[in-house]
Amino acid sequence: INAAGGTRIVFKSNTFRDALGNVINSGTVKVELTEILKPADMIANRVYTTTLGHQILRSGGAVNLKATLDGNPVFATGGYDLKFKQDAESDNPMALFTGITSADSMGGAVFWSDQSSNTIERTTKDDGTNEFFYAFDSVTNLNWINCDYFYSSTDPKTDINVVTPDSSYNATNTQVFIVFKSINSVSGLWNYNAPNHVFNFGY
Repeated sequence: INAAGGTRIVFKSNTFRDALGNVINSGTVKVELTEILKPADMIANRVYTTTLGHQILRSGGAVNLKATLDGNPVFATGGYDLKFKQDAESDNPMALFTGITSADSMGGAVFWSDQSSNTIERTTKDDGTNEFFYAFDSVTNLNWINCDYFYSSTDPKTDINVVTPDSSYNATNTQVFIVFKSINSVSGLWNYNAPNHVFNFGY
């Protein structure tokens, strides 16, 4: 699969298995792919580059992959290759993070596990197209997958407060985001102080 945003996926022979672990070798597997590459995509899909433990991630892109056979979910325990296209060469190490959907008053938002896997030290170059990718092989999970690394800074930390005009803006009808353009990252201000109609991180 060569996706519109540049993500590449290669499903190998015997990649797909059923719920009992049996190799699927007949029928048509339907694959659905959503790419989350830039802050606008993250906000539109309520996918944020923060972990459940409030750690900020620098994003190299995320995808949501679903695979079904006759309407039933199938699994990729046989492993597949997943490449996230980058704007330029990079030696920032990236790893894979698993998405976790958290229910809230607006329906649900996607955050990420605090544990990562499959760390890649730098991008690789496609000699045919001269494009750069973070290339992962033997990926076995589907659903939400993020190509990220932990962002850290020794600078002092602070909470952020956004004061809305009045109490008609509240946690059931308003979302507030902060975008860190330089690290391709988006966080949501989920904590709401009703008496003062203020949104903040709360940490």
